[in-house]
Amino acid sequence: MGGGIAEQPLHFPIFMPKLPGRIYYMFGKPIRTKGKVNMLNDKDYLKELYSQIKCDVESNMAYLLNKREEDPYRVSRDFVKISGASCIEWKSSGVASYDCGGKKSRKNVPQNLEHLWDDGYGTRTMKDYAEISMDLIKSDGGPPRWFCPVACGSPLEDSPLLFYLPGIDGTGAGLVIHEKALGKVYHVQCLHIPVWDRTPLEGLIEIVEEIVMNEHTLSPSKPIYLLGDSFGGSLALAVAARNPTLDLILILANPECYKKIRWYRLFTGTAIFSTMEDGKIVRGLAGIPDEGPVLAVGNHTFWGYDVFSLVPEFMREKKIVLHGLAHPEAYQYRVEDEHIMIPFTNTLKSFGAVPVSARNLYKLLSTKSYALLYPGGARESLHRKGESYKLFWPEKQEFVRMAVKLGATIIPFGAVGEDDLSEQLIDYNDMKNIPFLNDMVNDYNQGRTNVRAEIGGEIAKQPLHVPIFLPKLPGRLYFKFGKPIQTRGKENMLNDKDYMRDLYLQIRRDVEKNIAYLLNKRNEDPYRGIVERFVWHTNYGSLDQVPSFDP
Repeated sequence: MGGGIAEQPLHFPIFMPKLPGRIYYMFGKPIRTKGKVNMLNDKDYLKELYSQIKCDVESNMAYLLNKREEDPYRVSRDFVKISGASCIEWKSSGVASYDCGGKKSRKNVPQNLEHLWDDGYGTRTMKDYAEISMDLIKSDGGPPRWFCPVACGSPLEDSPLLFYLPGIDGTGAGLVIHEKALGKVYHVQCLHIPVWDRTPLEGLIEIVEEIVMNEHTLSPSKPIYLLGDSFGGSLALAVAARNPTLDLILILANPECYKKIRWYRLFTGTAIFSTMEDGKIVRGLAGIPDEGPVLAVGNHTFWGYDVFSLVPEFMREKKIVLHGLAHPEAYQYRVEDEHIMIPFTNTLKSFGAVPVSARNLYKLLSTKSYALLYPGGARESLHRKGESYKLFWPEKQEFVRMAVKLGATIIPFGAVGEDDLSEQLIDYNDMKNIPFLNDMVNDYNQGRTNVRAEIGGEIAKQPLHVPIFLPKLPGRLYFKFGKPIQTRGKENMLNDKDYMRDLYLQIRRDVEKNIAYLLNKRNEDPYRGIVERFVWHTNYGSLDQVPSFDP
């Protein structure tokens, strides 16, 4: 061909990278050649057409070279740092530009918050979150990485670090709505796990550990926050467990889970009362001793509604795990009987429950734990029609001797409200008269354990079954803990049968008194119905202390 174009040996030019600008393209006006086949032998026409195309290309370049000077986003300042070596721009959800990282500039870094500072409320919406997430789920073949959101801006000088660990979506965009506010008081970095990435859990833990250790080395006295959302919470817990000496602050969030719990709390409206040493009845758990061992003894409500309300309240108010003693068969569910993602046995364990046995009760009380015992067991929980709030306790004082031997504080309590939540349609007696239901109950109980079979009497009649009931417009669950009964120092009374019998009967009477008290006082509660509680919650927003009757 000759000319300069022929002088093109392959080589590798040496160049210096710049802070990225922007690449522009301009396509000129289309040139039609359809119907020009007869001009193929016209050399002048082809030469002019070639020159026109070359001229148009040069004109397009000249146009872009001139117009790019007017582009305010040609050299963008809105970058976010990724992995300490590259930056990604979020201004356009479809464009990602990269540059080399460097030392952070400390110029114009604010020292403290101004009065009435702009926290960015309302400037970002779920629409922004959706757009950014859609961009981030596109695969680039890269590994998990860290980035600082653009909207965070420059944090205050010496701001603490906040690492956001995403949920199973992995985008790292979960803070979009809050980025501007958080970016003022924290140095925010978010972990992005590409959709197609298959880094194992151990690898993800190491990625988080690496950046945490690096930052801790640079600033040993600066606290580090790990904000974990659902799956990210598991990562945060794992990192904290492996690095107990680091100053880590964990913020674990699972909005979906909390939403369900919040509605359950509104549904049951749990109201708890306790009795002080002087006999005064107060709202809440102030009457519960702060030191164990403690044995709470009470009546079991239909289907055990009370457990899933009572145990969380102890955790929330007293920071105490109340270990319920559950029927052993609750831990023997077969895989084919499980119809939920998290097995029921795991749910019981997460609530601190253990199988009921003398050995387990001894272990709990000997370690000064808080135990929850229902002497009526499954017979009370699966009671028949017309048996609400009736106690089915054994004649033998099964638990009293152990409580006295270990010096446990016994607290009798009553639970009321099952009749405001549901109504039995078909109970065990009805099932025995319906052939196919009777067969189902008998088949289900084949090989099952009856922990009270040797006791005899009414309490031994506790075949496991599923009563058919009709839900009601929810009322409210009430609990009243009576005056604590101290047994410490009574070890010398272990062989006194009269003392043991009197103590057992006293506990039973106190439980019955608590039930009667609640059945009477709940009629004075203006928030007994769910509608009233919902209106109160809408106005005040808290579920911790929805008003009730005056004790």
